[in-house]
Parts: sequence; C-alpha cells; structure tokens
Amino acid sequence: MKISYHAAFGVLSALLVPSAQAQSSLSIYGVLDAGVTYLSNSGGHSRTSLDSSPSKPSRLGIRGSEDLGEGLSAIINLEAGILTDTGTQFDANTFWNREASVGLTSRTWGTIKAGRMPDLSYTDLGILDGTPMIEGGMQSGYTGFSRPAGQAGAPPPVDLHYGGARYNNAIKWYNQFGAVRAGLMYAMGSENRTDKMYGAMLRYSSNGFAIGAAYTKDNFTKAVFAREALVIKTQYDSGPFIFAANYGVGKDDTTQAQNRPLELTVVYAPDVHWRVGGGFGYAWATNTTGQKARLQQPFVGAKYLISARTELYAMAAHVKSSNAAAVPASFGPSGGALEVSSSNSMSGIRFGLLHNF
Repeated sequence: MKISYHAAFGVLSALLVPSAQAQSSLSIYGVLDAGVTYLSNSGGHSRTSLDSSPSKPSRLGIRGSEDLGEGLSAIINLEAGILTDTGTQFDANTFWNREASVGLTSRTWGTIKAGRMPDLSYTDLGILDGTPMIEGGMQSGYTGFSRPAGQAGAPPPVDLHYGGARYNNAIKWYNQFGAVRAGLMYAMGSENRTDKMYGAMLRYSSNGFAIGAAYTKDNFTKAVFAREALVIKTQYDSGPFIFAANYGVGKDDTTQAQNRPLELTVVYAPDVHWRVGGGFGYAWATNTTGQKARLQQPFVGAKYLISARTELYAMAAHVKSSNAAAVPASFGPSGGALEVSSSNSMSGIRFGLLHNF
C-alpha cells in the first residue's frame, strides 16, 4: 500500500508541478478607471456625466508564457476593453477587442506574434505623449476628429492610430538591438483580399532621451481610421521633469481629409506621489471637401499616486476651431459618443479614480 501511495503522489506531482525544461506562467491583469466629466458646450448645453475610462482605457487581460528552452518562449495575450460605468464590454461584437494573439519570443531574434493586435504606433513605439500622462481622453484635433451626424463635408476620423486601431489576421515582429528598437507588421485582411495593412517602427533611446517614428498604411474602411498615418515622437526624462513632443500626419487617400497634429507636453514629478503638468496641442486639419481649419487645445492635469497601483487624477482642457463649419470643436470621451460644441470652442474638466491590477 505504501508503494501505491508513493506512486500516486509521484503522478500527481508530475501533473501539477511544471518541469524545469518547460516552466509556464499565466497572469490576469487589468485597469479600472471611472470619473466625472463636465463639458461646457455639448450640442449647445453643458453636460455632466459619469464616464468609463476618462484617463486610461479600462480592460481585463490574460498573459501567458511557456519556457521552451534555449532562450525561446511561447506567449499568449488576450485583452478585452470594458466600460466601468455599465459593466459591459467595450465592443459589443468582439469580446477580446484589444488583443488576441499567440507567438514566440527569443532573446536572439525578438518576438513574433499573430492574431488581432494594435499597430506599432500605439504599444510598441514606447514613447509617452500627453494623453496617458496628463491629458487623458479629452483629445481632439491633434489625435483625430470624427464626423458629427448629419454634418456634410466634415472629416472622417482621421485618427493617427494613437490607441484605437486594431487589426485582425495580423503578424507583428519587434526586437531590441542595444539602444535601437525596430518592428514590422502586416495584416492579411479578411475574405475581402483588399483589406490589408502594413506598418513599420524604429526607436532610439539612451540616457533619458528617446526618439522614434511609426508608419501605418491600410485600405480598411475610412470610417474607422486614417488610411495612412506617420507619427514622430520624442521624449527627454531629466529626473523630475519629462518633456515630450509629437508630430503626425494622417490622411484618407480617397478624399481630401487630412490631419497634421503637433503636441508639446511637460510633466513634473516633485516626489513619488505627485505628477503635475500640461501641454498644448495644435492641428492643421482639412475635411473631406478640402475645407481647412486649425484646432488649438491647451490642457493641464494632476495625478496623486495613492499607491503603486491606485491614483486620483484631475484634468482640464479647452479646444477651439478656427472654422467650426469645416472641423468642429469636439471631445471624444473613451467609450462614449463624440461630444460636439455648437460654437467654435468648448471646455472640459475631469476627475476620477484609476486602479491597476
């Protein structure tokens, strides 16, 4: 009987304890963010609301890896966007809308993944801009603008792919070569063989300074994102101060719609708890019929880090359009409908609580 017990214990141990040659890990992570937003002019009226993800998109994700030996590992990543205010999924048609990928990573030749993924300008360029640091989701002219319902000639979302573009049936590769990081991406599209995408990214970072560029070209529907986008970002971290400058060009090759945004940001961290800063966004915009406008957006914000995972934040921004009939002043709250001013400007204030897990 004693032999049988030992044999059973050995079999159970073999099933439950991974071998040294193939160690695996699986982790659940996420972000929950909720806050109150006040807008001075939303369709002619002020508006106060509880919003999901005012500062950072709420999400639930799973990461996994298996050590295959000799510096090679298998990896998976599943990530779903969620709306904190309602508890529903961000995309009603796609549960793992943010990412669903499987791949291999090597210390020598880098990482290659396949599945549904964001393009290289979002997760892989790796240089901060004002949106996640201070400004939050109150972007307008310098990251993109959407067509208000019923407004003829207004641009489609000539968005510079700063966070919303995800591509199905995609293959992505990236690697680090000392101070240089490089990446390539290709999406094969769906049954429609014309739905293709390709992109590239290159970044250099050393001693607190970083500069990089990412390019994306696709022929997906123009009702979603710019068909061609080039983003150039640079950042300098001097210790308590972070300075960032970003410029981009996004356009739709089937119309005259184009967006050229510039953003300057500075953030000051006096101690481990506080982050304060501000910046200015400026965009040269052209709508689908060739009408031009310039958008200006100053913004300020502050964050108090209660812990390494939890923070309180407050932010404010003001956007103004030089030609609201061509390109209106608007704010695009995360997970919500576009808010368009009835005049040529609008202001917004947000404060909330964010937790990472």
